[in-house]
This record gives sequence, structure tokens and C-alpha cells, in this order.
Amino acid sequence: MSLFRNWMSGNDVVGLDLGSATLKAVQLTSNGNTFRLEKIGYLALPEGTVACGDIIDALTLEAAIRELFEKEKFRAKSVAFAVQGDQVFSKKISLSAISYEELEAQLPMIAEQYLPHPPDDLNLDYHALSTENSTAQSVDFMLLGVKKKFLKTFISAIQGADLKPAFVDTVPSAISNLTEYIQLPPEPTAVVHVGAAFTQVIIFVNNLYQFHHTFDFGGHQITETLREKLHLSFTEAETLKMSTYKEKNLPENTKEIIEVACQSFFENLGQAFNLYLTAFPQAHIEKILLSGGTAKIPPLLEWTAQHFGCEADILNPFTGLDISEKEFNPLYLEDLAPIFSVACGLATRSKNT
Repeated sequence: MSLFRNWMSGNDVVGLDLGSATLKAVQLTSNGNTFRLEKIGYLALPEGTVACGDIIDALTLEAAIRELFEKEKFRAKSVAFAVQGDQVFSKKISLSAISYEELEAQLPMIAEQYLPHPPDDLNLDYHALSTENSTAQSVDFMLLGVKKKFLKTFISAIQGADLKPAFVDTVPSAISNLTEYIQLPPEPTAVVHVGAAFTQVIIFVNNLYQFHHTFDFGGHQITETLREKLHLSFTEAETLKMSTYKEKNLPENTKEIIEVACQSFFENLGQAFNLYLTAFPQAHIEKILLSGGTAKIPPLLEWTAQHFGCEADILNPFTGLDISEKEFNPLYLEDLAPIFSVACGLATRSKNT
């Protein structure tokens, strides 16, 4: 589903992740059951272009999108993108047996009851959380809404870059699209996507999206802690943080500062898991898959496994794709994998997939 409710443009779609720190773009095609990686690209954004899910400097963003598409020679001009932040609303709902056609027709009435703004002010959609069948007693779904004025700023920026918006998702929905070609373990598996400002927790069971929760924590909080403790500029602190991605043995003082900054991450992630276990008392988180640029900080994976007492790994959104090693260096893709989860999920929106 898409918060546009319909297609606005052609077949070939580029998944465009409009992050606070970087733009990421992916194009996939499909020949049936197999997805093929056609193109990828990324570009660092100037600080303050996008913050906490909001576009702050539209002209800089437009120029950056245009530069990325020209640099990587993306021929497709239609894009799927994702939104997040305090202008995006979601609510898990269960209704007695109802067809999805009826559900779609009733979305405005349901939204009026459960979302904090009038339906006329929102673009509405839903994401199914259970499989519809004749014996189901209820339908579980995530009701989604985004403020129309907020969404318009993204549409304008994309159009300003001479591109056509085709689909818009929420970040959790985009990540859940990865199950189109990635087979997750059947046991409860938490994908934890740590962006620049927000962390998205999406829990899957039997490869189906069952639960999600968002909290305020991201790579920028780590940067700010480094800046404050080491008396650096934001740019210097960001450079130091990113340099840790390739360092197996961090300086002890840097490692300690990052660990302090991550305490908020672990506390909030624990609360998210408690919410899930309250809703599903018989469940148990078996595996955590980290995603996002912050997942590249070397100790985070080990700390996460130790803190929650379960297996932890990095989510690789290129797993399961048909990839030409002549066109894409496997080590290069492995290094970039954590930052491309959202863009890869969005890229599955192409009609050609």
C-alpha cells in the first residue's frame, strides 16, 4: 500500500531514502521470483538540510537529489520515498472479520476515532499485520496517517529535482518490504533501524510484520555526546564518529563516551520489547538485526547481544538479490549494507518488481 493511494507515474521506480545525514537511492528489477540490483548511490547531505524527519532547507535537498541522480546515472525518474517524525501517525488496530476492500472504504471513519487529527488533514493508509482468511475472527492492521501539508513539502522537493513521486511509505513499512526477497527466521525477529534522529523497531514473526515502535534516538545523539565530552565542533564529532566505522579497536575514551551515549538506546529498546511482550505474552525475541549507519559502530553489535541475551547481527538488505559481481564489488556492498535498508525496501515498489 502507499499513502498516495494510487500510482502517480510510470513503471521504473528508484527507492529514495531522504535521511538526515545522507541520501540513499536504489533501483531493482524483477524477472519473476528474483530481484536484481540495477543501481545504488548515496550522497552526504549538509548539516541542517533534513532534521528529525522534516525538510529544513528544501533548495539544498533538491540540489542534492539532482546531483545524486546525475552522478549515478539513474535513468528512472519516478521515486518511492519514506516519511517519519511527529507528523506521521500510526496505530495498531484489530477489527472483527472484515475484507480489506471494506477496510479501505472505512479508513476515514477509523482514522477519526484513533488518530489525533481530522481525516481530511491526513493521507491515510493501512499495513496488514495478519493474513486474511475465511476463518479469521479479526483483522490486525497498522493504521497510518501523514499530515498533508507535511507530505507536500517532500513532494515539492522531489518535483523540484525534476523527478516524479510515485509512492510514499513510512520507514517501518519500507523495511517490512524487504521480506519480498529476504527470508527472516520464523521466530520473533526484531529489525532495529537506527537512523540519524529516530530508531524504528519492527518485529517479524514467520516473515510477517507483527509490531513496530519508534523512539527518539539516533546517530546524532552519539555525535552530540562526542562533541560535548571532547569539546569538538559538530563536524569534528561527526567525522570522529564515522571514523569508528572502520576501526576495530577504538580508543578507550572514545569507546566509553559512545557506550554512555548508547545507554539511552538500550533503555528505549528494552521498553519497546516490553511493549511487544505485553501485547504477545507468549513471545520471546530470538534475534536482533541492526540497521542504519549507527549499526556500523563496531561495539554496538556486541553490546546489543550482551544487553538482551540473544543473537544479534547486521541486516544486509542486499541478501537475496541477484547481483553482478562485475558491476558491484561484494565487499563494497557489505560495507554499505546497513545504510541501504530503507532504500532497498522502497525500491520493491517498482511495477517492474
